[in-house]
Amino acid sequence: MEKILHAKHVEREDVRSREAVVEIAKAANLDIESFISVLDSPESLTTIGVDHEEALTHGVFGTPTFVFNDGTAAFLKMFTPPEDESVSAFKDFMGIASDRKYFGELKRPQPPWPRDARD
Repeated sequence: MEKILHAKHVEREDVRSREAVVEIAKAANLDIESFISVLDSPESLTTIGVDHEEALTHGVFGTPTFVFNDGTAAFLKMFTPPEDESVSAFKDFMGIASDRKYFGELKRPQPPWPRDARD
């Protein structure tokens, strides 16, 4: 999953096809026969369907969406912070999203955002 997210969000590759996902799996040195077996398994599709239905009950519409123990959820759209700020940025997000339920939405006007963003 990390490799898929990197390809999509950092390399800006289109990862929506089966072929793209298989190529990423190959580049990650996964056991391709096992990977394809799981990918093509009807049980995998069932599991994804169950997860999707559960996500809908929390209002999930995109990723990453964080669902907290009390059932509330928050979607986060951001660029990758500098490595030395990653943990503090995550802690800041968690503080706002999980502890302050009265924050409904924070959105930067586009444009100018993402001007000066790092990604």
